Amino acid sequence: MSCLMMNEKPLASLADWIAAQLNHGFNGFGMEAPSALYNALSDCTVAGRFDENKIYLKLYALNFRAYDGRYSRHDEPITFTPPDPYKPNTVHQYPVSYNGHWTVAPWHYQIAKRLSFLLYQCNEDATRNDELYLSLVQLRRNLYCFIVDQSDAWQALPWME
Repeated sequence: MSCLMMNEKPLASLADWIAAQLNHGFNGFGMEAPSALYNALSDCTVAGRFDENKIYLKLYALNFRAYDGRYSRHDEPITFTPPDPYKPNTVHQYPVSYNGHWTVAPWHYQIAKRLSFLLYQCNEDATRNDELYLSLVQLRRNLYCFIVDQSDAWQALPWME
């Protein structure tokens, strides 16, 4: 297994979506963010709202700790370089309801893939028990369940069959 640093644009899109999800609260995008994520990012607020720039920096730092834990040697530590200035990269949209359920859009898969990539990179000894990492695992689980539960194939199946 290797560990990579996530590129700026996909990481920024995750930060944007996470901030929007947390700021909208329950069912804001058709799903709920885990309470552990609110706790893990409680220091990422400005004037009572979750700030995508602070979340971006915190996601970057998590990824860096995983990278550093995998590759640094005690005699040559890897130095932390703050990421380039934050550039918004919004890929999510507000959800659309259709026939009593939310519509799954391509951006849901894009966010899910990016979240999975980040979690794969951060599944290292240095970070796999980190509060933020574990809350992101829960968030991914919620997003995956949302995608399945709201899919046309799932909705077309009758209960009790």
